[in-house]
Amino acid sequence: MWMFVPACLILHGIVATCLPGRFDPLSTIFIVLAEAAAIIACVTRLRTACVSAKTFWLLLSGAIFIHSMAMGLEAALEITQTPILNHVGGIQIFLSMLYGVPLLAAVSIQPDPRILPVVRIINTG
Repeated sequence: MWMFVPACLILHGIVATCLPGRFDPLSTIFIVLAEAAAIIACVTRLRTACVSAKTFWLLLSGAIFIHSMAMGLEAALEITQTPILNHVGGIQIFLSMLYGVPLLAAVSIQPDPRILPVVRIINTG
């Protein structure tokens, strides 16, 4: 199983650097597949994590999911070679920036029980 990860990295490196430009969507698809594997790993860990860590795993998997949606739109645009809709590029950029929000929430949440809930809400906001 662990040999699968280096093999995918090497294959993605070859696709991204050595193949002609018409194969660029394959590189983006590799990124989406890697993000899907990361989401599966996060959800698997989420199931076995203690109660205080479940929020962090959920936020991390949410952030990866949002970014994978952006990369999925990128792959669709690369495959079709034409914008599907005029605002797809804007949505893609928005999702690429939005994935940082769950990560920021994860680092601002402090699981210390001495911290008041109001302070946690302010920090998260």
